[in-house]
Amino acid sequence: MKKLFLFLLIVFAAGLITENNAQEGKHRNQGKGFGQGAREKIEALEKAKLIEELNMSEDLSIKFFARRKEHIDRVQKYDKELDAVEDNLEKALNEGKNDQALKKLLAEHHTVQNKIANERGQFINSLSGILSTKQLAKFIVFENKFKEEVRNILMRERNKRTQGND
Repeated sequence: MKKLFLFLLIVFAAGLITENNAQEGKHRNQGKGFGQGAREKIEALEKAKLIEELNMSEDLSIKFFARRKEHIDRVQKYDKELDAVEDNLEKALNEGKNDQALKKLLAEHHTVQNKIANERGQFINSLSGILSTKQLAKFIVFENKFKEEVRNILMRERNKRTQGND
């Protein structure tokens, strides 16, 4: 089963990299990461694997993914805040602002990072109302492993691509 999952992940990652390369110029100034299609493919794979891993019924998966979407939306809002603070921090550095201004921006950065961490904690706590303890533990482990696998595959593919361009 793990071999099948790894194979599917590699196939998706290869497709994502190809799609990402095709869209790289188009999306370069529109944010970080992949194009929308690539992101949707990863999310679809993750959802399917989560449903399987957590052995969720249809009703449970609807509740879970609705709650998860709300969480992701809130985190994305905080990520935009964080990006703005980081842009302001870079601008302040480039303009040679004094320590007082930098400290203020660093405090803002810390505050937004805390908001993200708190949101994550609240989301995990909210899941205890719909997932069993075992399912919640499986979710946390799965999420970390899935992200790590995707990251590793993408890094290997990037390394292959850059070595091929030498």
